[in-house]
Amino acid sequence: MDTKVEERVKEQELSQNSKITHEMAVQAAKMMHQGKKRQEVTTFLNTKSLNDMEAKDLIDALAKALRIQYRGAIKSGILWTVGGGIVTVATFFWASSKPHGGTYLVAWGAVIFGLMDLGRGLLGMAKMKNY
Repeated sequence: MDTKVEERVKEQELSQNSKITHEMAVQAAKMMHQGKKRQEVTTFLNTKSLNDMEAKDLIDALAKALRIQYRGAIKSGILWTVGGGIVTVATFFWASSKPHGGTYLVAWGAVIFGLMDLGRGLLGMAKMKNY
């Protein structure tokens, strides 16, 4: 889980009930990130003295923050993958336009990084369907 989600958790804590601690919210977000079911996260929060309504509100806020994070990963993954592909194709055509050929760049790092980021975002969004 990245710092952006933790920052959103802190912001949410300030506007939520004072019974919610930072550690509690981070642990709940980690459980959600791991794909735990809503009921498991609610049960965990109930053991930390939150009632069902408070737990629901916190889970909803965390789900929103995680969805924002995963959408960002999807967007950046697409951009890196497409950008790497464009660089590869552009330098290939530039090299092939020379009379005796030339050298071109295969931007495999950008493509692989983009696919990994895209995959991380898609998997995360799939986990969020329970929320």
